[in-house]
Parts: sequence; C-alpha cells; structure tokens
Amino acid sequence: MGASKAWSAAAAWLAAVVGLAAAVSSSEAYVFYADGRDGWVLDPTESYNHWAGRNRFQVNDTIGNRAISMTVT
Repeated sequence: MGASKAWSAAAAWLAAVVGLAAAVSSSEAYVFYADGRDGWVLDPTESYNHWAGRNRFQVNDTIGNRAISMTVT
C-alpha cells in the first residue's frame, strides 16, 4: 500500500511540473514579421488580411517588419 501511495505522489508531482512547464512556454512572446520575403510591397503575394487571419496573436507578441514593430496589448 505504501508503494502505491508513493507512485501516486510522484505522478502528481510530474503532472504539476509538466503543467507548469507548458504554461510558462505558452506565455512567451513571439515576433511576427508581416513583410515576409518580399518586404512591404503594394501588391503582396498573400494579402495582409489573410496573413493576419491565419496567425493567432497573444498579449506581448510583436508584429511588424524588420524596421518597424508594434506590441499586442
């Protein structure tokens, strides 16, 4: 019975550590470059609306090009 209790405690700690690691890694900010390979152009190969629609932005992410950026708040 004692070994079973020890394994349950170890499994609970492991689940807590994995959950904490997932939460920390998912909260990191990301930099999105909207200018792509072609840079900022009037007629891009992919519209900026389509590009923005296929990305998921979170608080503290940065969106911009190589010269100008803004932070999502």
